[in-house]
Amino acid sequence: MQAVMTTSKKRFVIERQGDPVEFYLWLLNTLHFDLTDGKPKKQSVITQCFQVGVGSGEDGGGAGQ
Repeated sequence: MQAVMTTSKKRFVIERQGDPVEFYLWLLNTLHFDLTDGKPKKQSVITQCFQVGVGSGEDGGGAGQ
C-alpha cells in the first residue's frame, strides 16, 4: 500500500477510504503505462484483456447472447 500511496502522489492513502472504481481505473492505467513504456499505440496485456471488441462492432458478449 505504501507503493500505491507514493506512486499515486497520495491520491490513495490508508487513512481514508476512497472510491474503489477510481482506484481500479488508476491501477489499470498505471500498469498499462508501465508495461508499454508510455508509448500510446503499444498494446499490453491490459489492452488485450479490457478492450474486447473495440472498433469491431462486438459488444464483448453482453445481454442477448
